[in-house]
Amino acid sequence: ARVMAHLCWENQKFTENLNHQIGLRVKQCDYHEFYAALKILENMCTLEDNLQVNRVETVFGPLVQIMERNQEYWKATDLSIFMILRMTQKNEHVKNFLVSNPAQVAWIERWINKYTKATKRIKTSN
Repeated sequence: ARVMAHLCWENQKFTENLNHQIGLRVKQCDYHEFYAALKILENMCTLEDNLQVNRVETVFGPLVQIMERNQEYWKATDLSIFMILRMTQKNEHVKNFLVSNPAQVAWIERWINKYTKATKRIKTSN
């Protein structure tokens, strides 16, 4: 994952191609293959180069849409949410993307409330 991500360093064309290929793969892969794709995306987004902000936006917009469309696959959605939360701890740009795009990620709160066994529900929006 790190090698693939490193090839994105200051390389917009490779970043776009890799992101496109991973997007296609994520739409079709089984759960056991999903983690590897998310690790590559995580490593892509942590590269601190001049393309980082743009890379986060181009990775997360489509990823969140794919996740929302496939949220009936519990394990994959759970893993995706976990990985996104983990990425926000490592990368301020990922956190900013999520905070700046509440409409795109509102379904995550609903999904967590639907599938968690906690007795109290969370509310992230004001």
